[in-house]
Amino acid sequence: MRHPMIDRRGALKAAGILGAGAMAALIPTAALAREGDDGDAGVAGGWDVTVTFTGGQSKVLVTLAAGGGALRSGQNDLLSASLASPSYGSWAPLGEREIGITFKNFRYSAGGAALSGTSKIRVRATLNKAQDEFTGPFITQLLDLTGAVVKTITGTVDGRRIPVELPD
Repeated sequence: MRHPMIDRRGALKAAGILGAGAMAALIPTAALAREGDDGDAGVAGGWDVTVTFTGGQSKVLVTLAAGGGALRSGQNDLLSASLASPSYGSWAPLGEREIGITFKNFRYSAGGAALSGTSKIRVRATLNKAQDEFTGPFITQLLDLTGAVVKTITGTVDGRRIPVELPD
């Protein structure tokens, strides 16, 4: 069977089409973020979150995207005792001013030498009327490589929207 050869022009043309497709895929996200933009920002945006649990507090930064995507990075993620990747997940509305968020990430042994398991973080957050703050309970489950829960951490979250600040 004969395989067609792709010349440089054909490869560049295909790359251009793929790039245009990737850019087009981003357009609906931007459109959704602007949809209904009458001062009601919804939950999409960046959040500065304080996590309180037995024995302490930590800070995390969260991005909630229009359409339900979520990203999370915490101040303890790079400590050798809790070495973890950034967290990826989803959020969904649960009711009036209430959302659910689920994150997952990878956990590594001290020094990052080997994958030791994953984490699953679940949050139920209630937004204030201005939708610039939220509070609620969370549960984090640390799982080993077989998926068995090895530790559970519970507590509360208190989030504040990160405002847009312009330079002077």
